Amino acid sequence: MNSDPTTSERLGRIILESETQTRISSFLISIKQVNALILFQVKFQQADWGSYVLLHNQFSREVQLIGLLQRVTDWSTNPSVYINAGIANLRHLGDLQFVRFQPVNFLMDPLCLYRYLALTHGLYAQLRFIPLLPVELPLEHRYLAFLRTLETIHGQQMQAQITMLRQLPVSLSEGERETVVGEESRRVREVFRRFVEEIT
Repeated sequence: MNSDPTTSERLGRIILESETQTRISSFLISIKQVNALILFQVKFQQADWGSYVLLHNQFSREVQLIGLLQRVTDWSTNPSVYINAGIANLRHLGDLQFVRFQPVNFLMDPLCLYRYLALTHGLYAQLRFIPLLPVELPLEHRYLAFLRTLETIHGQQMQAQITMLRQLPVSLSEGERETVVGEESRRVREVFRRFVEEIT
């Protein structure tokens, strides 16, 4: 997502406020919790060793990052912030359509697994706050430093997703694969754009 100067300036001014940190962390944690629930299914499904290792590692990473986000955030004491965050997060999760991957054995359905990998690739690629901030804003504050670390980890996970998307045996042409990845990326980009508009 490209940020206009007004949004960038506004986000830079408010990002260290407790209410903004609460909204951002609630947004990220809600997505990571749902994703971890989906990845947890891997423990009970048949999968080739390569897929199992990748998805198990991502499950462990998501759980770890949830805990670190909870720790690093300066949580607001205003109850209305949590009410607004909860309502918004339900809408965002619905728009991301995670429900597609919960009631089915998605590891046994290559097309479903491919869409899931495309969605999570989009999450790792698009959910980036640091590039939206003014370039002159120092990133030494622990919350900003953690967001930068988080986005570095997402970049590493994205590379693993790309490899699996290329190697997964699925009955899609190259063009159809690109279409699926593009659709999921746009879905994430739109959710992220709306979220940033909400908090700024």
